[in-house]
Amino acid sequence: MILENKFPLPNLDVLKVYLFGNYNASSKNDIDLLIICDDFDGVSRMKRMEKVLLNFSDEKVDPVCITSNEFTRLLQQKSLFITIALKKSLLIYEK
Repeated sequence: MILENKFPLPNLDVLKVYLFGNYNASSKNDIDLLIICDDFDGVSRMKRMEKVLLNFSDEKVDPVCITSNEFTRLLQQKSLFITIALKKSLLIYEK
C-alpha cells in the first residue's frame, strides 16, 4: 500500500488523509495528499506543509493541509478543488 505505516504522524494529530491526483506506484509523480488536521488551526499554509514534510524524507509528497472546519466549509461551498480531489481519491488514513 502507498505510504504504508506513515500514519498517524508523530508530530501532528491527523484526522484524515486522502490520496488524490495522478499518482501510481510506477510513476515519478509526486504524491498528492489532502491532510485534515486541527493542529493546523492558526498556522500559515507554509508552516503546515513544513510540519507535514518533516515526516517524508524518502517520498516526494505534495500535501494540501487543512483543518476540519476548512474542509467542512469547502464542502459546503462546493469547492471545485475539493469536489475533484474527493471524486478521484482514496482515503488512506482515518483516526
